[in-house]
Amino acid sequence: MQIATIPLCELEVGQTACLVNIAYEETILLEYLVRLGFFPGTMLTVEEIAPYQGPLMIRLQDRTEALGREIASHIFVEVQD
Repeated sequence: MQIATIPLCELEVGQTACLVNIAYEETILLEYLVRLGFFPGTMLTVEEIAPYQGPLMIRLQDRTEALGREIASHIFVEVQD
């Protein structure tokens, strides 16, 4: 059975999801995301979405990180109820 995933950039403020996959091949970016705590299995919550194509503020465990929409479009998550 395949898990239904959506890009992180499609979540709304307050939604929580589990990171399933990062569909990006650039090693430097992948290493950066892992350093921030973005890796499969991580639970995250969208705290804020800045207007005018600004960044998403993503809550990871005990901190909040800003993530650009372009990068967020390559991070696939499973929305939690």
